[in-house]
Amino acid sequence: MSNPLIAKLLAQRESRFEVMPGRWITIRRPGEVEMAVLRGGLSIDKLKAFVVGWEAFTEADLLGAAVGSSSAVPFDAEVFGTWIVDRAEEFSKAADELMRLVSDHLKAKAEAAKN
Repeated sequence: MSNPLIAKLLAQRESRFEVMPGRWITIRRPGEVEMAVLRGGLSIDKLKAFVVGWEAFTEADLLGAAVGSSSAVPFDAEVFGTWIVDRAEEFSKAADELMRLVSDHLKAKAEAAKN
């Protein structure tokens, strides 16, 4: 990202949360105009669009301890999507966090409009 102001604007919409013990995912709340894509439910493809990072994930986390190493894996949206499609609990946690971000934003906006 070449413009630091854009990076700051996007960072304001991000939330980092623990999806598994010691494993963190960063989700970016959709902009108000983008929120319409969430109507009708949340799919893997929709969630992938808003997950923008992870921390402390290893090959063993993704492939299993018998196959993967303890080497850190850099975030990749396609890898994330392929992994989470078979992880219902983690998908649910990520979906809940995304919806919390949307709800909190809309509540804050409604409160600000009252003032």
